[in-house]
Amino acid sequence: MNDFIGRNGLDEEDAKNLTESGRTYNYYLYANQVDDYLQDNYQLHLSQKITPYLTFNNAWHYTKGSGFYEEFKKQQYLGDYGIADVVAGNDTIKAADLIRRKWLDNDFYGTTFSFNYEKNKLQLIAGGAWNKYDGDHLGKVTWLQYASNVPADYEYYNDNAVKTDFNSYIKSVYDVTAKLFVFADLQLRSVNYRFIGYDRDGNTLPSEELLYFFNPKAGVTFKKK
Repeated sequence: MNDFIGRNGLDEEDAKNLTESGRTYNYYLYANQVDDYLQDNYQLHLSQKITPYLTFNNAWHYTKGSGFYEEFKKQQYLGDYGIADVVAGNDTIKAADLIRRKWLDNDFYGTTFSFNYEKNKLQLIAGGAWNKYDGDHLGKVTWLQYASNVPADYEYYNDNAVKTDFNSYIKSVYDVTAKLFVFADLQLRSVNYRFIGYDRDGNTLPSEELLYFFNPKAGVTFKKK
């Protein structure tokens, strides 16, 4: 335990909590250390047999998520939160204990689809998917150790991030013999990211990245029995 205290830089309060708590040690001493996040999930599935050999499958989904987690943080540099140093008499305070809340409010939705063809020794599947994640991220300082010009529920960041993902694919499996199978799989995928970041001075930097991927696969399967 002493090695753990030294490696992790525990202060006197945390060290006492570790050494005197027996086998019920809990790193979190803050009474309101909560993680309050909820999700609602909705799905709709469709499967339609078009011919004896061809089937169409389609699914739609939507997930709504929102919530926050709250934590007590010791001796945080005020500049990391966009807070000016606190001047107390002749002292300038650059770090302080604080309580922060980090919020999420996000929507995730999309669809997947495929056409499945199976006849004799050939199985062929063609399909794709389109999905979008739209999330708001918000951080608040709800309490600060020293009196300052920070308003109640001070926001130190508030930004939005969006990810749009689309892919299409075709894959096939062919039974060469009763024990030997070959397969091939080709996928095209695009991913678009839009988000707001921050530079070293805390200025916002809207960014966007569009990525493309081509993913080929092929292989052989052999069954002994």
